[in-house]
Amino acid sequence: MPILTYAKNLGYGKTEWGMTPEQVINVEKDRAKLIEAQQYLNSWGKVGIDTVIIAGDKYKVLFLFDHYDKLIQVNISSIEPYIPSLINF
Repeated sequence: MPILTYAKNLGYGKTEWGMTPEQVINVEKDRAKLIEAQQYLNSWGKVGIDTVIIAGDKYKVLFLFDHYDKLIQVNISSIEPYIPSLINF
C-alpha cells in the first residue's frame, strides 16, 4: 500500500512543493535537468533526473508542475527491466 507523508513542505530530495522548474534544477545540482515538457492530466513534466539508485535498483525521476509552474508532484519509476523485490499495487 502506498504511503503519503507530509513534512514542512518538503518534496523529493532537496525540493519543496511550489518550487519553479529553475529552483528544482538549482537545488538538485548536477542531477536534474530541463526536459521537453510532457503533458499529464493536470500537470506538466518539465524537469527530470535520468538515474537515481534506490536500494541498489535504478529509477528515473520526473518533476511535475501545475499551470503556474509550481512543483506539485514527483514521479519515480523503475528503469530496470525486472525487479523481483518490487511490489506492484
